Amino acid sequence: DGGEGKQDGWWQPLKCDVWETTPTVVIQRDTFANLYHDSEDFVNLFMLLAILEMPLDGVQVLLLDLFPKGPFWDVWEKVFTAKSGEKQVLTAWEASEKYGTKNVCFKHLTAGIVGPAMPLTIHTSQTLCQGAPLVRAYSDWMIRGFGLQMATHFAQPKPPEDLVVTFMARRSSVQWPERAYCDDKYFKCELFAHLDMRKLGRIVRNEDDLLRKLHQLPNYAFTPAKSVVVMDKDFNVMKLTDQVRTMVRTDVMVGPHGAGLTHNIFMSDRAFLIEIFIDGSTSLKHFNNLCTWRRGRGNYLSIDNSPNPVKVDMVFAKVVEAINKIDPKTY
Repeated sequence: DGGEGKQDGWWQPLKCDVWETTPTVVIQRDTFANLYHDSEDFVNLFMLLAILEMPLDGVQVLLLDLFPKGPFWDVWEKVFTAKSGEKQVLTAWEASEKYGTKNVCFKHLTAGIVGPAMPLTIHTSQTLCQGAPLVRAYSDWMIRGFGLQMATHFAQPKPPEDLVVTFMARRSSVQWPERAYCDDKYFKCELFAHLDMRKLGRIVRNEDDLLRKLHQLPNYAFTPAKSVVVMDKDFNVMKLTDQVRTMVRTDVMVGPHGAGLTHNIFMSDRAFLIEIFIDGSTSLKHFNNLCTWRRGRGNYLSIDNSPNPVKVDMVFAKVVEAINKIDPKTY
């Protein structure tokens, strides 16, 4: 055929120093310290395992990017690892240590799709799909992976009567993740010593005023009467397992647009998400869609084009609206 596109010796048998017989999935993470974008890779791998019917206890995952492990490593180590203590998920550096300079051939190798190609990344238009089985199954998979299924509403003998309102804070409370998760072996700390506290955008400037108002909810005269508990959480300073544990107990999550709102998929069927669009974020549909896919369009409320400082009474009224729509006798 004229030899077009051929290289010398391309047809010869593979020269393998090692044959890896464990079914292996290779992934290049989209990022390592943003829950929304990290979830792209989590969802993609979840779908890959389901579609190809690959049992979790017989799969090896190689993360061949050069990111450090990061704040969400628990997902790889707990949810995508069948047995505690086994290393089923390896970073690029760990893969290098395992195989060295040997030519490695894989009996069963699958390449994961790139993170942004995840089907749940639609964020410029409103989804028409409600209560999507994919999102509900993924939520359940994650909750069970963390061993939190008995903490959910559904595991209780009857629906919890207390309605839990959680304010999802955005605060500049931690170091840049590149510095926080560096090490002296792979991701050299000396390269990131100049990075200090990470300053976030879309921070509610009058957060203290808003929290004082929200903490009045337990004494609000709901008709019929309802028992309300208010929590204020900065997930930046919490372990991921504790974050998910908080959300499976939450009935109303309220906060400014940001990756933390991804957690709404772990809330129950009766739960509401209230998104405060500040600092020019109104056009973004990330969490509107996630909430709609997990529960339905009726469980999402928003405050569009909000000024910052926010209008405290307006946010309070929106939370009251959500609480009034929840039937404490349902899950």
